[in-house]
Amino acid sequence: GTIINVGTAAVPFTVGGDIDIVLDNTVIDAAEGSALTLVENADVKVTVVGKAELSGAADAISVPADATLTLTGHELVAVGGAGVDDTYGGSGVGGQGVINVDALNYLTAKGYGKGGYGIGGENARVTIKDVKSVSARGGYPQAECLNDPKYGKSEPEGAPAIGGAVIFIEGSTVNKAEGGSKAAAIGARYWQDTDITILNSTISEALGGNASAGIGGSRYADDISADNKQIVKIYIENSTVNAIGGQFGAGIGSGYDTHCGANATNS
Repeated sequence: GTIINVGTAAVPFTVGGDIDIVLDNTVIDAAEGSALTLVENADVKVTVVGKAELSGAADAISVPADATLTLTGHELVAVGGAGVDDTYGGSGVGGQGVINVDALNYLTAKGYGKGGYGIGGENARVTIKDVKSVSARGGYPQAECLNDPKYGKSEPEGAPAIGGAVIFIEGSTVNKAEGGSKAAAIGARYWQDTDITILNSTISEALGGNASAGIGGSRYADDISADNKQIVKIYIENSTVNAIGGQFGAGIGSGYDTHCGANATNS
């Protein structure tokens, strides 16, 4: 595909098709929208030389459904929802597409506000492989949301540090993953399914948001029928894991079902 070399100071841009992008100590700060936006059906590989810093009022990097992003190289810092009120949702590396972090040495990804993921999205497929260090947070992290004594019901709706429909982590170290309010650190946002595999990795700290697991699920919806269950699958092999559940959430497992009396199908 086409190769685009981006120097140090750059403006936000949108890409499509089969493209290789080289970020050479690049800094992009998008006062509106995202720093880097993929269009549908794009297949984009980003190679980071040195350290790249991307921030956006929306996402730092936006990956829509049917698009694929691959990140590799040295060090990337991606911050979404930056410079705006925290009620505005923005993800670090976010969207509904395929996100592959492959042999990127260092990744810092932060989401802010409602639905702000560190890495991922509700229907995203996230793979983190051979990464030396990952640090991620979702919007409204647990430390900011411990004021509601009723299981966090009235608190805002954040998102996972690393989240999606499918999450695969192999040969990597996650130094810290801090889940947002009503979201796991690694796993699901509220009312969502997730399928998590962790192989040959170290998860130093996975801290779930309120009513959510450190690794796994979040709170259940108020309408859980036999045809509408929230399914959480977790497989961990040959890994060292420190997972801490948020308020009323498991370390590894599920979030809290505030409607358990009505949801007999979860028994």
